[in-house]
Amino acid sequence: MPESGVPAPDIFINTRQPRRTRQVKHQIIEMKLNGNGVRDIARVLHISPAIVIRELKKISQIGSVNQKLLPTIQSE
Repeated sequence: MPESGVPAPDIFINTRQPRRTRQVKHQIIEMKLNGNGVRDIARVLHISPAIVIRELKKISQIGSVNQKLLPTIQSE
């Protein structure tokens, strides 16, 4: 227990950076699939449009890798 007498939390959740949570990443994906724009997603989730774009780029890179591997998996 810290000196203040308050027990330390078991799990550290960074509330200053909501973009880091899986839930927000899933919401970005769902909103984009529903046709929402980058600015709309950023406004609803209270994050920067740059963060939304960065997360969408990460998702598209993962998708392109999977598409490249798909023919090799299907041929086996």
